[in-house]
Amino acid sequence: MSRIPVSCISSIARLLRFLIPAMSLTPVFDMLSSTRFSRSVNPETSSTPVFEMSRTSSPLSKPTVKSNRKKTNAKLKKCSLWLKKNRHKFMVHELIKRLNQSLIGYYNYYAVSDNVGTLSIFRHKVIRLLYYWLNRRSQKKSYTWESFYALTARIPIVHPRLRHRLY
Repeated sequence: MSRIPVSCISSIARLLRFLIPAMSLTPVFDMLSSTRFSRSVNPETSSTPVFEMSRTSSPLSKPTVKSNRKKTNAKLKKCSLWLKKNRHKFMVHELIKRLNQSLIGYYNYYAVSDNVGTLSIFRHKVIRLLYYWLNRRSQKKSYTWESFYALTARIPIVHPRLRHRLY
């Protein structure tokens, strides 16, 4: 018996999802995405372009979902470049307001069960980037951490909240 290539199996699964949406095909999809066809090295974890999912060895355990590290780091770099370009263009309160808009969109997409902790870490890194780029506007330091925290108390940076419950 010959083995079916992984690309064919994923194409068949997509075709089945499109042609027969009303039928319950979860056993078929589970069979098609079993670990013997998996491309990942570790069968206990899998990665999508957006999230990394993992399950412990217990069959009763729920899967954990976290943001994909590559996507998170790419967003941090993009945020850093944006802060670097716009640190002179806007007043500080306007800069934080626009940064909050970006963070709200990011949180709305990534705020799923088990991922709020990762988003809190992301928020902390963005705050550090903001502090860094605000202090790079001139030779003299603009803010100490105390004055920066006073600024963020007046103009708060949004906190992540759970938006989508997966279980």
